[in-house]
Amino acid sequence: MKQQGLMQATIYASAILAGTLWCASIAWADTASSSEAPPSKPVGQAPAEQSRPPAIETLISTTGVLTPAGKFVIEPFIQYTHSSSSIAAVQGFVLAQVLAIGNINIQQYTNDTAYAGVTFRYGVSNRLEMDLRVPFVYAQQNTAVSNLTNNGVQQAFNSTGSGLGDIELSMHYQINKGGNGSPYYIANLQVKSMTGSSPFSMPTYQSYPAGILEQQPTGTGFWGVQPSLTVLYPSDPAVFYGNVSYLWNIGHNAAGTYISPGNAIGFGFGAGLSLNDRASISLGYNQSIVSAPKVGGITPPLATTLEVGSFLVGWSYTLNKSTSINLNLAVGATRQAPDVQLTLRVPYTL
Repeated sequence: MKQQGLMQATIYASAILAGTLWCASIAWADTASSSEAPPSKPVGQAPAEQSRPPAIETLISTTGVLTPAGKFVIEPFIQYTHSSSSIAAVQGFVLAQVLAIGNINIQQYTNDTAYAGVTFRYGVSNRLEMDLRVPFVYAQQNTAVSNLTNNGVQQAFNSTGSGLGDIELSMHYQINKGGNGSPYYIANLQVKSMTGSSPFSMPTYQSYPAGILEQQPTGTGFWGVQPSLTVLYPSDPAVFYGNVSYLWNIGHNAAGTYISPGNAIGFGFGAGLSLNDRASISLGYNQSIVSAPKVGGITPPLATTLEVGSFLVGWSYTLNKSTSINLNLAVGATRQAPDVQLTLRVPYTL
């Protein structure tokens, strides 16, 4: 099972990486010719009034540069996440087996997850964009536990899982005209599906340690709806940004018990700096406060509110008018946050 999952994940990642490199190779081939193109405006012509947000990535996953009307963007991406948080592990296990696990003490926990997929973007108008994100997931978890009722004997467990993740649909709308010293306001709405495998459908150990998964899920097992508001304020050559959001994880019945996974309030801020007409860097911080889950209307004893904060840094390079390369790094600032998350995206405009 483990070898089969690893093979599937390798195929997914290879296919996405091939598409990413293909887009980049096309862009590099066009870079030289596009850089030699004559200016499109006569020398001395006054610049047009800016009514769209500046083309600098904000490091906020819910929004970026809005796609112009009628344009279609294909964005292959690869993402790697490593985390090791015993508190998050406890909360996850409580939800996964629905019952509290008072006889298990988690001593060590590591989780490595790789995502490979494609995001499709379409500019419905100059102010409205629709996104569809299709991820494929490979997850591996290593857990060391001690049986509190068996003289603290420690055991190690390893599990993997791969397949289609939770597909996401997003909408971004530029509320105001902005520009000329005024900020841009962008409203976002993201809906996450349950297309990935659920933790509640995964096989678990029936004897000790009961509740620990034998196979890793590729989804969260819940629908999620996240409205948010992003503010962009240009101050040449930088762009300052901020974002506030609320994530509603929709609870449902599992194993005959109603489970609410907990909702989250999030905020983020940062700045993007344009180095030249092609390259930019961004720095930021993002944090989510996730409420404790409830099982049957009661908060399990081991569950707690999670503080998930990360420092962000990003690099962006525009190859030509249709293609850019974006590399983002997130480093955990709180105990419950992933230790590191690395994301490579190559948006290609058709």
